[in-house]
Amino acid sequence: MAGVLSLSPLREELDSTVESIVHRLGTFSEDRNKTALLQEASREIDQVYGVVQMMELSGAELLVNELVHLCHNIQQGNGGQDNTDDNLETLGKGLFIFQRYIDFILTRNDELPEILLPAINHMRKQRGVAVLPESQFFSMTPSHAIGNESQVDMAGKPLCTDPERSRYTTRRLRQMYQVGLLGMLSHKRPYAGMRLMQRSCSHLSALHSHLPFSRFCTVVSACLEAFVDMEMELTRPRRILFSRVDQLLRKLQLPAGLESLEVADQFLKEMLYLIAVSGSCGQQSNQVLEQFSILPLPFSEKSLQEARNAMAGPASEVLESLSHALTDELSAVKDMLDLAERGANSTDLDYTGLAASMSTLSKTLGVVGLHSAASTLQKQQAQVQLWQEQEASVERLHEVADSVLYVEAMVSSLSQLSAIVTVSEEKVPKMSVLDGQLGEARLVVLDEAMSGLTLTKRAINAYLESGYDKIHLDNLPKILQAVRGGMQFSGEERGAQLMQCCADFIRDKVLQNEERPANSVLETFADVLSSLEYFIESGSSDGAYGDQALELAEASLLELGYNVAAA
Repeated sequence: MAGVLSLSPLREELDSTVESIVHRLGTFSEDRNKTALLQEASREIDQVYGVVQMMELSGAELLVNELVHLCHNIQQGNGGQDNTDDNLETLGKGLFIFQRYIDFILTRNDELPEILLPAINHMRKQRGVAVLPESQFFSMTPSHAIGNESQVDMAGKPLCTDPERSRYTTRRLRQMYQVGLLGMLSHKRPYAGMRLMQRSCSHLSALHSHLPFSRFCTVVSACLEAFVDMEMELTRPRRILFSRVDQLLRKLQLPAGLESLEVADQFLKEMLYLIAVSGSCGQQSNQVLEQFSILPLPFSEKSLQEARNAMAGPASEVLESLSHALTDELSAVKDMLDLAERGANSTDLDYTGLAASMSTLSKTLGVVGLHSAASTLQKQQAQVQLWQEQEASVERLHEVADSVLYVEAMVSSLSQLSAIVTVSEEKVPKMSVLDGQLGEARLVVLDEAMSGLTLTKRAINAYLESGYDKIHLDNLPKILQAVRGGMQFSGEERGAQLMQCCADFIRDKVLQNEERPANSVLETFADVLSSLEYFIESGSSDGAYGDQALELAEASLLELGYNVAAA
């Protein structure tokens, strides 16, 4: 905050220096022989770097540091003519972003360096160095580790104590993570795969609760929960991050892998930052943030994106000028409405011109992002157009006047940079077109199958929470048989066979068995349901990925004593 407060007196000098740099670089770009101009621009950039460094503006300091490196690369002629052109273009964009950032922090009285990371990383890629992580400005103390208290399964018991079975379960859980990961990387509905990945990490944390690696699995599980809960954007670095988790899981299967497995603090920090910035209120997310003593961030991923959009829009001076111009136009509209209400002669009122003015204002408001105000004015413009032929009623006049006052209030916010955010229409993934009524029926059936699996999982949880009261499971065989029938109707014969085994398991091993099933057995059955749920949700017959989900379910059923392949 100290840097923000000390920035205002230096604003004019910084603007003047940046404009001078831009002018010199522009002249040099036209005549590459004028290297003296490039040297002067380089010195001025160094001066700007000294200023932001003195003010301790961490984001601006990193940004201008990249400008310094780019300028030096241009001076040295690294990469030839084409690379110099690219460096000059990137340098110009960086200077523009720097000016907008200064404008931003003076308007918002907040530094928020995170909004500069995309620009900084773009310049770092341009000069061929490693990009900075999303958690660059995030502070945490790695020593604040999750405690080694016993991790338990959903029934409140340790997941596994037998070493041989532990190794087998580790392999199966890694396979579960891989299937979900492939879905995340390849499917149009990546969050279905992420739910499978989350379950795998949660199991691994409980399975190896006696080892330090357990805490990392807990953090990854919470991070995946946050992604699914908030449907966070899956950028390329984030996909790579979750792919690196699988590389760690592979080491679990090596000799002495568990004992020697270590996780870099930066890896852990990145996961914790993603949980914190998600804004998720999930149970695991909250527990992890509390155990690492991480306070809520003053921003979320959504607000960061809005701030970046605001920076990419017009400067505050332009918005203020536009606000004044629109206010003048609205004043003229209000004067015309006032004359009409006072009973002015209809020959003195140009309603056609008034409607045309409202239409122009509506289009302008839409361009600058005030879509609600634009829509309001457009609706009233159609009403005013009719007044040229028929006299307007007092009620209609008041209705239009109220709308104009609403639009005027919205326009007043244009002078505030934070009010203008370019909102892109949310891209809703579209399902592939299914031919004919049979295709539509198949879609409905698969949706019902998902509902049946959800009911099954709820019934099992109720069975566990009630102290193993079988009354909660009485209807499960019928529900699972209905799901089986739906999958068979949809042409998913292999999935239908698996559902039959699930129904048999509930009937034979739980309802008709006087002995209570072991907790590890119920956990394995829950894995079967999760695999089938992923199979249906991610598109069922989507090539090899769907097959791998079914293979995972078959492996879990085989562990329960049901060999589907032999059926």
